[in-house]
Amino acid sequence: MAEQALLDDLPQSPACTVEGALAKLLVVLRYGEQWEDPDDFPWPHIRSVLDDLARHHNIDPASIGASSGVR
Repeated sequence: MAEQALLDDLPQSPACTVEGALAKLLVVLRYGEQWEDPDDFPWPHIRSVLDDLARHHNIDPASIGASSGVR
């Protein structure tokens, strides 16, 4: 499955920008929440880090998901 191959490559793919790092966090968050309760550890913590980074860099996390194709 192509989606699984992309997920497997994610840890070896360095982010070159803050937006790239945020996109990687979004992928992990959205994929992980499909399999586990999104209110259980570590998902709220990952969301919090993503929001903190986006806020400190004046980035709208929704724009990262839209531009990266993350749903």
